[in-house]
Amino acid sequence: MFEWTLILFKKGKLKEAEKKAFETFTQNTYLFDKFFGRAVVPIDKWEGSNLESAGFAIQHFHYSAEKEEFLDFAAWLDNFTKTDIFLQLSGKFIDIYTRLKHEEDDRKRRSALSQQAERLV
Repeated sequence: MFEWTLILFKKGKLKEAEKKAFETFTQNTYLFDKFFGRAVVPIDKWEGSNLESAGFAIQHFHYSAEKEEFLDFAAWLDNFTKTDIFLQLSGKFIDIYTRLKHEEDDRKRRSALSQQAERLV
């Protein structure tokens, strides 16, 4: 997903890149922190696989905003992740996945929360 976002950006398809950037965030909420060299702090939320974990981002994600070939993309991504729309959607996503972690026994509620998360993307 991250590479797809990068390619869309480099091709000048910024609206598509914004959508793919949010999808990337939903696949692993820690990748952008790792990319920007910020502390990767685990969030107490449901993660469906180890690919969504902070550990995966730390150990296996090797892109860096400091590399020369990513400077323009990094500036764009930094600005995009500070927009109201991204902040609202990412906040809702984290809220839903935090609630999912604590709704382990209620299938109906989990299903409703999962549907809410899918609609965000």
